[in-house]
Amino acid sequence: MGGGTTIVEAVVQGRRAIGSDINSLSVFLTRTKTTPLSERDARGVQSWSTALVEGLTYHHPRDELADYLSDRRTKNLSAPQLRALKKAVAIALREADGLPTHRARNFARCVLLRTPADANLVGSAPRRVLHAAVD
Repeated sequence: MGGGTTIVEAVVQGRRAIGSDINSLSVFLTRTKTTPLSERDARGVQSWSTALVEGLTYHHPRDELADYLSDRRTKNLSAPQLRALKKAVAIALREADGLPTHRARNFARCVLLRTPADANLVGSAPRRVLHAAVD
């Protein structure tokens, strides 16, 4: 299934689709992309993203983020030049836990999976960065 594009396109075309993958990240991405958000979920995610951008600061106490900064949750973000990005992702994950539904939380996590790729990280690390965060 990879990133779920084939399954998503099948759903868009009104077709029934079945997908399987041994990779839990691929399953997570596909399920999240094919699960519609309710209006309440969409408003929650919009509020989360707005508040996150407006309130993002590097000055969060590290002990408040310990569960989100662990190597299990943020694989491949251990290089010194990635510390700020790692902390920003940890803050966003923590804040996403406050979203009203499982659907909204998964959508936020899916959005966060794009963050390292959008930061132009090199190599295959971006897809694996938050792999454990979805489990």
